[in-house]
Amino acid sequence: MKHAFLILIVLSTFAGVPSSRSVFRSVVARSGAVGRYGLFQLDIRLDSVYANPYDYGDVTVRCIFVGPAGVCDTVDGFYMSDYRIDTTTGAITLTGGGHFSVRYSPVTSGKWSYRLFCLTRNGRSNGPAGRFSCYPNSCPGFVRRTASAYLSFDNGAVYVPIGENMGWPHTNAYLDYSRWVSRLAANGGNCIRVWMPAWGLGLEWQKGSNGYGGLGRYKQQNAGYLDWLLELCEAKGVFMMLSLDHHGQVSSQVDANWNGNPYNAANGGPCTHTWDFFADEQARRLIRNRFRYIAARYGYSRNILCWELFNEVDWTDDFARHRSEVTAWHKEMAAWLKHCDVNRHLVTTSYGSAVNDPECWRLPGLDFTQTHYYTDEPLDSVLNAGSRLYRESFGKPTLNGEFGLSGDGSRLAVTDEGGIYVHNSLWSTLLGGALGPGLPWYWDNYIDRQDLYVHFRAVASFAADVDFIRDGYAPVQPSLRPSAVRVYALRSADSSRLAAWILNKEYGWRRLKERGVPPPVSNARITVPGIRNGAYLLTWSDCLTGKTTSSDTVTVKDGMLRVVCPGIEWDRALRMKRLISSPSCIW
Repeated sequence: MKHAFLILIVLSTFAGVPSSRSVFRSVVARSGAVGRYGLFQLDIRLDSVYANPYDYGDVTVRCIFVGPAGVCDTVDGFYMSDYRIDTTTGAITLTGGGHFSVRYSPVTSGKWSYRLFCLTRNGRSNGPAGRFSCYPNSCPGFVRRTASAYLSFDNGAVYVPIGENMGWPHTNAYLDYSRWVSRLAANGGNCIRVWMPAWGLGLEWQKGSNGYGGLGRYKQQNAGYLDWLLELCEAKGVFMMLSLDHHGQVSSQVDANWNGNPYNAANGGPCTHTWDFFADEQARRLIRNRFRYIAARYGYSRNILCWELFNEVDWTDDFARHRSEVTAWHKEMAAWLKHCDVNRHLVTTSYGSAVNDPECWRLPGLDFTQTHYYTDEPLDSVLNAGSRLYRESFGKPTLNGEFGLSGDGSRLAVTDEGGIYVHNSLWSTLLGGALGPGLPWYWDNYIDRQDLYVHFRAVASFAADVDFIRDGYAPVQPSLRPSAVRVYALRSADSSRLAAWILNKEYGWRRLKERGVPPPVSNARITVPGIRNGAYLLTWSDCLTGKTTSSDTVTVKDGMLRVVCPGIEWDRALRMKRLISSPSCIW
């Protein structure tokens, strides 16, 4: 009865609004039943006149969904072209004429109803109504921010992103991402970071350049590749950070793309200067339209980890002088995306410098912070310190979104053939209190070329055995002797568990290249304060294979855990759990 009453309320909203004749020629549902969090899609053809089907100010298709337990969502449609991908060559071909679609992901199993309507410059037109069913499944849901420093799914399970940047394809989107994502997932990876640049999977760029249609006209070949990539991610259990804009497109100095940007007044756009991108009303309207399209087309997917508003925004021209406008832009666009996206995906952004514009990071619309580091200094300590600083400074989860050695990635196969710096950085960020290990750069000409995916396997296995949210893990600073090792550790809120990584600090890419493998460190002694008295099980594991190497017990009597490490040639991971009854307990 309640369900019927809600439908009556929703449909009555159309009754008092003047309506033109129906513009809906046909509506086809791709399925009559979908699983919880699955994709329900309507394909719609209109009999209507509009100048630009991508412009929501010209034509807007919307759909009201009413489900069990009082769920009621209104979702934007979007204009698209169907496509076919040749799985041998990777080439994408647009097929047939364009049409509008609506995508929706029901979060509750049961019976659902929907009703379409369309807004044009001639008024509102009511469309057909329909029904579909949603069946239950074990899907954990969307990724959410929690009250802790970590992320979880809707069902409460912890989500620890483990992966790498895959910013853009090297030669062909289908062939490259098929290879990269599959190899990452086979080694425990579950996260990629993808950009939308003109040379990658961008939607909007200068008219006539590589198939782009200009401002407000979105390249359907790239949109189709991104559809497919999200389907691949779903199949592989991988989640995508989607970076919507990047610094080069609004820069005339750093990775400069401004000359080709359709927002540039020289190309017919509204922006006389690069910084007008953030302040000009027409530019912001166009950006809001593009973001609305992205949310409508891809926001159904639980495999979108987050929308990243901008990559390294401080590299845009005269950033320091226009910092306040950039912050205001972030406030507006974060709120806009959350308004458009009924699934409320997480929103973040990024800077190239260590701490840039704390006011922006404090915006409530940004769900977690990011750091990016490139240096030849020991990256494990640099990244760990950055993770701890951001976690403490802003009271939000934090992630290292990019890291690498300085210089061109093509030299890394010689500088660090085995990916030592990647390995060390993954572990130090996870054990530094970040929401997950850092995401390395140089995915194509280094990680894939050198087949370094093995480094993700053990850190993924380790993270899966630690309940970061339930146990309230936070960084703790052990003392150690001798100083030949570095230790990064997390202690549970009740002081009865510990997760730690111990590194022979001589085992770095520079030492190995210049002087070979260092001698192992024996009898390193670690002291961790603030541990509850009692008996504990210590489990040591290999940081390449993830396999347990040894375990033993220790008793804490004065609140200080004292551990003698096994011999460490490179590194060891340690998990500690309090024994309740007997040493036979397992982790």
